[in-house]
Amino acid sequence: MSDSGRFTLSYLAGISSYFDLHYFNGLLAIIYLSLTVALLVVLFDLKSKLSMFVLALLYVGFPTISGVLAYMFTADGYLLANLLTTLAVFLLFKWDKKLWGLIGSIILVYIAIGTYQANLTYFITLVVVLFIRENLVEDKIQWKKYFLSVVSVVMGLLAYVLHFKIYEKIH
Repeated sequence: MSDSGRFTLSYLAGISSYFDLHYFNGLLAIIYLSLTVALLVVLFDLKSKLSMFVLALLYVGFPTISGVLAYMFTADGYLLANLLTTLAVFLLFKWDKKLWGLIGSIILVYIAIGTYQANLTYFITLVVVLFIRENLVEDKIQWKKYFLSVVSVVMGLLAYVLHFKIYEKIH
């Protein structure tokens, strides 16, 4: 998997095992999906049970998520990376300790991109949706959060690119 730039996939998918255990991988995938939706509920400050249900329904029923479940041998790794991406945004927007949140977010973005590069667009999309939500709901935009998001993406992507370049030279 390293030739395609997915350095961390074997580590994240290796949590379940290196064997094809569909039920165990599926159980972990469901746990990761549940935790991701729970983080999204907190990020979007959802209060009504109906909005939480609709978010969970839309998230789990999204074609990309259901498509990942067709490849159950790596579903747990991909969905854990998705959870880590959501956690990276959570650390930037909801964590009180901004410096540690930024450092943690950079590491999580690197791991998530190292698992599947589409997590970069998921991170950016979450930040943009939160920005739009903040514009519509609140009067004052906290630009520092969005600046830290850019720093997190750039540093995480830089770490990923450096890792990939070193891997290319070695192999």
